[in-house]
Amino acid sequence: MQYVLAGAVSILLKNEEVWCVGGRVHNEYLDETGENIAIAMSTAFGMGLGNFRTLDESDFVDTVGTPMYPYWVFEKIGFFDEQLIRNQDDDFNYRITKEGGKIYYEQDISLKYYVRGNLKGLWRQFFQYGYWKVFVNKKHNAVTTIRQLAPPLFVLYLVAASPILMIGKYTMLFGSLPLTLYLLMNVFFSVRFADRSKDIFQLMLVYPIMHVSYGLGYWKGILDFMVRNKKPSENQKRLSR
Repeated sequence: MQYVLAGAVSILLKNEEVWCVGGRVHNEYLDETGENIAIAMSTAFGMGLGNFRTLDESDFVDTVGTPMYPYWVFEKIGFFDEQLIRNQDDDFNYRITKEGGKIYYEQDISLKYYVRGNLKGLWRQFFQYGYWKVFVNKKHNAVTTIRQLAPPLFVLYLVAASPILMIGKYTMLFGSLPLTLYLLMNVFFSVRFADRSKDIFQLMLVYPIMHVSYGLGYWKGILDFMVRNKKPSENQKRLSR
């Protein structure tokens, strides 16, 4: 821990443009299901291109999950938003970039993160990620990252695909291409990263749980915050562990 702190402080002192430093997240687990969740959360297919969890070299990023800030940053832009149950770091880091600050991911800095140990907890976790992301978007009147749109668009495609595919054989052929591509990528990443052959099928389930739950949570957030102008649901304030 002392090395982690010293490394982060050194980067902050050397570059005044850097307002936040974070590093690698080692996904830890307590059982086989947790191990497969940890694997999925370490891949670009699981978390999206450019996500700090999947990087393998130091670079500037839009957010990090293990942030360190000099205190003057809080004096300049305020503290974490206590309304947020999820996405507090995303909100704060977006405020940093709006003010012209930079966020740096350092590969040599790392911390442990214990993933959910069951699929129900994983579903709730990612549903809440999507739900609260919309709350942050409404707060800033902006989409804070482009990759957040992939899961809700995928869910929209799944809902729209069923009636569209029934129109005709050519519509079915072209309309099924995105789903086919998704399934092929799911199989590839599951086979490629599974530690044991018996884990392949569970990994193939973990990926769509992450993506579909996030997408449904996002649409629920749009309905609650954008359409109904409601306050956050009490149900979505419950922790997922």
